[in-house]
Amino acid sequence: MRQQSIGLALRYQKAEKNFQIALRAHQTGNINRAVKYYSKAIKINPENPKYLNNMGVAYRALGQSIASIACYYRSLSLAPSNSDVLTNLGNALREIGDLEKAKLFHEKSVLMDSENADAIYNLGLTLRDLGWPKEALGLFDRSRELDPRNSEYEWDRALTLLLLGNLKEGFTEYECRWRLERNKVRRSDKPLWDGSRLEGKTILIHQEQGFGDTIQFSRYIEKVGKAGGVVVVEVASPLLDLMSGVKGVDLVVDRNEVFTDFDYHIPMLSLPNVFGTELRTIPKNMPYIFAPKEKKYDLAKLSKNLFNIGFAWAGSPTHQNDKDRSCGILPFISILELSGISLYSLQTGAAAKELSRHNLNNLVIDLGSDLKNFADTALIVQELDLIITVDTALAHLAGAMCKPVWVLLPYAPDWRWMLERNDSPWYQSMCLFRQPAPSDWNGAFCSIRNALREKVKQHIEF
Repeated sequence: MRQQSIGLALRYQKAEKNFQIALRAHQTGNINRAVKYYSKAIKINPENPKYLNNMGVAYRALGQSIASIACYYRSLSLAPSNSDVLTNLGNALREIGDLEKAKLFHEKSVLMDSENADAIYNLGLTLRDLGWPKEALGLFDRSRELDPRNSEYEWDRALTLLLLGNLKEGFTEYECRWRLERNKVRRSDKPLWDGSRLEGKTILIHQEQGFGDTIQFSRYIEKVGKAGGVVVVEVASPLLDLMSGVKGVDLVVDRNEVFTDFDYHIPMLSLPNVFGTELRTIPKNMPYIFAPKEKKYDLAKLSKNLFNIGFAWAGSPTHQNDKDRSCGILPFISILELSGISLYSLQTGAAAKELSRHNLNNLVIDLGSDLKNFADTALIVQELDLIITVDTALAHLAGAMCKPVWVLLPYAPDWRWMLERNDSPWYQSMCLFRQPAPSDWNGAFCSIRNALREKVKQHIEF
């Protein structure tokens, strides 16, 4: 008996040694090595809930959601009251879109530890995704009370305020983004602009986020110009030609080049806060984006007798919510049942290969390969009758040009689209089509087809 006990202790000691190797690898970002040694530890001692939980965290970091969820379930079978594991399982379920089940485990986690700020926060995230932003807001407030130094809680509170349409308070709190480790603050010896007069001064407005964000908030540039100074806009190269035509812009510079000849600077998405934006005061200077007048697009590919629709089915794959906001090309195929239309792909990037992968090149005209920058896209957009797209930069471009655009949104949308409305206060020519349930693109496309059928009918009659 004593020898058995010694043997068991030695096995557990060996398991713990493997676990510690895995833990060090995990903490230094070597996830594959971590998985290797977690596996060794679990093989020796499969009844240790800590090992299983950590293995689940590692699998999730590798994008292996199902394996991650399985590890958490097994861990909970051994330690059903562990608040951290309950939270981890809830987060993994939320990630795959199983929101109701995620809510259940987050609620259990909070029940087990009502003072756990992280558990409360993650329940708030899930409730927001389920369409309960006011309840989520209360939970974010509670998380901040328990851990006021955690900027993530403040950040998601800001996003929720914006989602609810409380833009003034939301944009004020949105400034907390610079306290998040993942956001790099621009280092400059020049002061941030506070909205004061700019006579005799130069201000640099710089892109800080994606192409769509830059297009959306470039509407404020004209207001900055009215402060009296010289307005220089710094953007990524695909936006250079497009931004040069925005009212109020005196000079556009490439963000990859060093520009230092300015007196003040401001990140693009800080402008709404500077101007104290509310729903009723969103600048409505539409359109504020124009296709370059000196360029022309060869319209030979466009049909003059049909209703011409440009579409895109995917955003940037690096976007943190791309798996939810991008729908793929297959749902768009159902639009082909409608007569009197012609479909033009404006999709760029790796997702554009879906056209040839599914042998659709004879049914859909590919214009995406012609697009070198956003000025090129604008030239095409101005000639089309309608744009249908997921939540990506194309939606903002069409909206800023005041072209008819229908945007497909996931059940839990980005803050700017708010909730329970089919229009947008940011773009008068935009119509929103929302998933009726999580991951339900079919429901959204059913609404699209019905609306499109009527739109084409009106076009033919006209």
